[in-house]
Amino acid sequence: KSPYLISTADQLVQIENNKAYALIDNIDLSSKPLIFEHATYSHISKFKYGILNGNGHSITMAKGASFVNHAENSKFINLNFVFNYEDKKDQTIIEYASNLTMINVNTYGKASMTGNVGLFCLYLGQGELGETYANFTNCTNYADVMATGYNSLFVGYVFVGNKSTLNFDNCKNSGNYVSSDGAFYLANCAGNGSTDQTSVTMNINNSGN
Repeated sequence: KSPYLISTADQLVQIENNKAYALIDNIDLSSKPLIFEHATYSHISKFKYGILNGNGHSITMAKGASFVNHAENSKFINLNFVFNYEDKKDQTIIEYASNLTMINVNTYGKASMTGNVGLFCLYLGQGELGETYANFTNCTNYADVMATGYNSLFVGYVFVGNKSTLNFDNCKNSGNYVSSDGAFYLANCAGNGSTDQTSVTMNINNSGN
């Protein structure tokens, strides 16, 4: 019966698209295998059109790991992600996202980022036509972040040719964020020299360092 209840690491790494889940315990993924796609090593390949409610619980990731590679049109609520640092690995909650919602999501531990990475979401909108959005509400970084290159606490890339809207409401940083070229909300707009028209709108309320 939805939401499906999760109490073990084995259950969490098997979540499926188009379903709602709720954690009933803290989950430790540190011994689970990783999947490499494009830029990150993650525990889950896809979680699209889904809802993951942490009920205030935590997910601890393996060394150098991110959580999920693809999470388009999904919601993450009342959830804490704990990063496990590995030097020069790109770590994020979600590698690819569009139409993303995060409410009461916090980050802990220690994380590594290189160029154009966001701690909450690396890529926003790739493969999407037209409009895409990301909504962040009551989200706080408590993690210590060691970063090089252009990067951000929240979103790494938005892609050219899209109309992207980023909404931040009561989002804060309470961690130690060390970066050569760091940003708070958005690191970069990626397009490999494309001349396609691109629109990025950020609506920011009661948010900042």
